[in-house]
Amino acid sequence: MKTRVIAANAATAAIYAGLTVALGEMGFGIFQFRPAEALALLPFLLPQTVWGLFVGCACANIVSQYGLLDMVIGSLATLLAAFLTSKCKRLRVAILPPIFINAAAVGAVIVIATPNLGWLGWPLAAAGVAFSQSLSVGFIGVPFILAVKKLNIAARWDMSA
Repeated sequence: MKTRVIAANAATAAIYAGLTVALGEMGFGIFQFRPAEALALLPFLLPQTVWGLFVGCACANIVSQYGLLDMVIGSLATLLAAFLTSKCKRLRVAILPPIFINAAAVGAVIVIATPNLGWLGWPLAAAGVAFSQSLSVGFIGVPFILAVKKLNIAARWDMSA
């Protein structure tokens, strides 16, 4: 693997995990504030960062109140969403996988880890996560990606070198 790819993934993982862990419990739950999810759009421009998002999410989820369940399912949801985002040709489509995959998967994690919610609580949990994801991905992630694109950062960071 190329040094730049490793560096890009390490930086992505560190920023994602650092931002999430720094906010503590606010980054977890039905209505979570996880600005690190803005990075979920990074594979749209830099497909090589898919693994960095996965590792960053797994590291962040170590402190999740949902435990191993969130570490595994939440991180795999991020991996799938990042992979699908990397295949998107338009930004307006690229925002969908991180919102809907995480809503479904993390909503399920919340319901499983909170037995008194029951499966009837899944639509509420999924809607809450989708709303939170929409804020992070839409209001932070889209401007971030547009800035990266305008500054031509992705093109300058040739991953094949």
